[in-house]
Amino acid sequence: YVNLPDSLQSIGMGAFTDCTSLRTMTIPDGVQSIGLGTWMGCTELSYLSLPFVGGSATENRHLGYVFGAQAYTWNQNFIPASLLQVDIRSGDIPNYAFYECTGLFTVTLPADCSAIGVRAFHGCSKLYRMELPDSVTHLGDMAFSDCPSLSVITLGSGLLEIGMQTFMDCINLTEITLPDGITMLPPSLFAGCKRLERVTIGSALTTVDDAVFRHCISLREFHTQSGTTPSASTLSIGRDNDALNAILQP
Repeated sequence: YVNLPDSLQSIGMGAFTDCTSLRTMTIPDGVQSIGLGTWMGCTELSYLSLPFVGGSATENRHLGYVFGAQAYTWNQNFIPASLLQVDIRSGDIPNYAFYECTGLFTVTLPADCSAIGVRAFHGCSKLYRMELPDSVTHLGDMAFSDCPSLSVITLGSGLLEIGMQTFMDCINLTEITLPDGITMLPPSLFAGCKRLERVTIGSALTTVDDAVFRHCISLREFHTQSGTTPSASTLSIGRDNDALNAILQP
């Protein structure tokens, strides 16, 4: 381990390269920039606590950058398999931030996070659970798509907008509760979630777009927080939602 002082403002390129016994590290809140490849070759690193994702709060904002990946599509090959937990302490989660970080088991989001970007957690194949703070108002397209281990997700009460295909192919997701602020379920939101059984909706929901529940072969419950199943006449339901229609039809 390494203890860094609160006065620290920047960490240079490759600062801890090949520290193969380093297991955990917490970066102080005063740090404003982290260099490319800071932890490249740290093959035993299992825990990181960071003030932001990537090189700074405004650019190079994918996790793989600090392990030497110059593009988010390289994340899978650069992030060590040992890294299981990452805590982000401030700011939003930008587009592609954790794209295909296949070894991560858990990520803690900051209390002030307001948005999670496009494909931010796409392909995080071992990500098991996620809790969104109440401050999050927006989920980008495919934010959690193709996360086959994701079985528990808590959506904060402040959520107002969910992007297309956000939970597509999360094959182990069994239930989800949507907060009251959600008025529309966008296309293919839960497509391929073949173990999804229960969806609890808020009172403001009016629209279920095309293919939201495509291939959701286990869907059995679709009701409000009071336990009432809405009538099909109260919702605008798009095409390819046979699983939902089977529940709502009298």
